[in-house]
Parts: sequence; structure tokens; C-alpha cells
Amino acid sequence: MKNIFFVLFLFVFASVFAQSKEEAAIIKVLEKESATWRSGDVEGHASCWAIKPYSRILISTGDGQVIDLDPQLMINPPEGMMGSGGTSVNSNYKFYINDNEAWVSHDEQSTAPDGSISKTVEIRMLEKIKGSWKLTGQSIHVKKDRTHLTAIDSIRLSDPYILADEVTQMYYMTGTGGKMWKSKDLAYWEGPFDVVETDPDSWMGPKPMIWAAELHQYKDKYYDFATFTNRAVKIDTVDGNVIERRASHILVSDSAFGPYKPMEDETYLPADMPTLDGTFWVDEDGKPYMVYCYEWLQNGNGTIEKIELKPDLSGSVGNGELLFKASASPWSREKDKDGNDKPNKVTDGPFLFKTETGKLGMLWTSWIYNEYVQGVAYSESGTLDGPWIQEKDPITPRNYGHGMLFKTFDGKTLMAAHSHAVVNGKYHRVPHLFEVDLSGDKLKVVAPYKP
Repeated sequence: MKNIFFVLFLFVFASVFAQSKEEAAIIKVLEKESATWRSGDVEGHASCWAIKPYSRILISTGDGQVIDLDPQLMINPPEGMMGSGGTSVNSNYKFYINDNEAWVSHDEQSTAPDGSISKTVEIRMLEKIKGSWKLTGQSIHVKKDRTHLTAIDSIRLSDPYILADEVTQMYYMTGTGGKMWKSKDLAYWEGPFDVVETDPDSWMGPKPMIWAAELHQYKDKYYDFATFTNRAVKIDTVDGNVIERRASHILVSDSAFGPYKPMEDETYLPADMPTLDGTFWVDEDGKPYMVYCYEWLQNGNGTIEKIELKPDLSGSVGNGELLFKASASPWSREKDKDGNDKPNKVTDGPFLFKTETGKLGMLWTSWIYNEYVQGVAYSESGTLDGPWIQEKDPITPRNYGHGMLFKTFDGKTLMAAHSHAVVNGKYHRVPHLFEVDLSGDKLKVVAPYKP
């Protein structure tokens, strides 16, 4: 009887040892496959695969889409598909091995070069060919890990601006404060991240306030248009209001995620003028321009103006030119010192766009008494020179403003704007999205958009 138990023990031990040996060999292949993909080692990656007529590569994304990839991409990928860098860690392996066939499931946590983390559950199919395990197919399921993410309606942010970056297939959001959030789906955001590097010895000083930052891709660079304020420097006093050194300025980066740094010119606009909310437009003459606000605090009737930029946006050319004044608005309102109604003096948040019929429009924001409101104007000439004809009514609901437009990766045109409220004596502002229609001569706000 003892001999029988001993033989059984040896059989079980041998089976377990053999299974463990095969599992170790499979793990080695899977880890090599992940590492060679990230490093761009095409030959090494191809050596992990054996493409069969029945091979399949399926990817289910976090938003429910299924991508069916050509298995040949695993051994003959196009240039740029591999080699994005980063690292990965596999865990929670589960094996089913039957002679020369196996399937394996495991969790994978990937860390991109920028530090962002993604998690997947992966099922791998393998065959043992001439004594070596080879992958023949796989199914990857992307996890929506939201533990480190923030819902868009839980972010406090004035002047939201969203860049849909085709290169990274990522949405980047910035605004007042100059920090950045990023998202794959517009609903949940990672951040905030510090992406701005200013020069402490410049006119901005060591710790400038940052308002209304915008991100623009132009040619082969990314640009951060923002308003910087050096509170230690006073440039004027008007009607008892001390005016601090404030101006629109442009920073540059090689990537959407930054860092954004100063360029050639120390200033773009006159030092004795408070300017803000600079935005970007390339006009019909092919030249780049900054469109910005000259603040009402100094001139008493805020304006929106343009200034030509150098071809690489590293500085300005010539002087600013008036586009229109706040008093041109038929919809904004305030009381003068005698209690009479008049157009509001504030200009805020210009943003340029074109309708699908080619009409040039501009979103901009002011006030109706104590309510924050956004309107729109259209250029009769189709250029920045106008003349600019103001629409009679606001374009968004009361207490929504400083909007901008962008296209999602699936082609939907959206407006990002912030809501405005006063809570315990302080502004409370939250980003919101609206679906818009640009198919006609004029922009139409269709409805709030929930990603």
C-alpha cells in the first residue's frame, strides 16, 4: 500500500512540476511580448507570435466599443505603432493548459511615459510549436479605473478650454489657474497637473496669477495662451481702482501635456495696458493673430482687439487694432451711477469659430446686471476686421459663459463653458458641455451634453 501512495505522490508531483514549468515558460513569453511592444523591438515582438488563419485580436474599450485588429499587425506593424515607451506589470495569472494548447488570463497595469496609468484584463491564446510557446490570439478588456479620476461636474474651474489632441487621442483641459486635466472620455478627468513654467525674472514675477489659459496646436507645436498677473507691480489707478500688471502671453511646448515655456519676446502687448483672455486665430490673409480683451478697468468700456503674431508665435508684430467695444452689445446691461440702463462695460473670453457655411463668428461674454452671460457676433467681411454685427440675444443660458468650441474624436461639435454662482461670497464655477450645431450660417446651442 505504501508503494502505491508513493507512486501516486511522484505522479502528482511530476504533473505539478510540469505544469509549473509550462506556466513559467508562458509567463516569460507574455512578459517579452509586452516589453518588446513598448520598446519598439519589432523582430523580438514578432518572435512571440505565430499567426494562424484563426488568429484574432479583439480589444473592448472602457466605453463599450470593440476593436477587431488585423493579427498581422503583431508581426508587421506600421511605423510608429510600437515603441511608445512606458512599463507594464502583469498579475493574477490563471492558466488552462491542455497538451500543446493553452489560454491564460491576467491583469495588466501599464504606466505611460507621462505617468498616466491604465488597467486591462487580458486573455491570451497560445500554442506550443516546436517546443516553444507562441501567442496565436488575444482579447483585451480595458478597465475603467476611476479611483483617481474626477467627474467633470465635480471640478471647480473657470474659463475651461479643451484640446482634443489627435496625436495622443486624449482630451486636455485647462483654464484659470493654468493647471491641466486629461481625459479619454470627457466624463472623468485625471489631474490637476502643473504644466506651466514661467520665468521668475520676467515681468510676470516669481508667482504670477494665471487666468483663462487656452491650448492650441499650430504647425508642429502646442501653445498655451494665458493671462498672467504680477500683483506686485501697479501700472495705473482709475476711479480708485488700482490696476496691476496684467497681460495676455503665449508659452510653447513640443507636446500637448507640456511643459509650456516662454519664447523669444518678453512681451506681446503694451506694459501700460491691462489685457486678458487672449485667444488664437489664423485669418484669411494666412497670418496668425492673438485676439484679446483690453480691460474695462482702465478704459471704462472694455474692448476686443487683435494683434498680428510672428509666424512661430514667439512674439507680436505692430500694434493692436480695435475690433469692437463692450458698448456694442445689445444684450448686456448694467446701471450707470444715476441708475440708468446701459450696455455693460465688460468684455471677456473671446473665441473665434467658423460655421459650416464659412461664416466667421466670435463668442464673448459680459454681464446682464449680476448675471454672467455669453453672446455671439459675426463678421460681415469674414475676416477679423469685421465689421462685427452683434446678435440680439445671448447664446447660452444665464450664468453660463466664457465658452469655446471643439470637436470630439467621433466628430461631434461641443461647447465648453463654465457655470457661474456665488457661494458664501465667492465665485463657484464648474465646467459644462453643450452640443452645438454649426451647419447653418449661425451657431445654435442644441442642448446640454452629458458624456
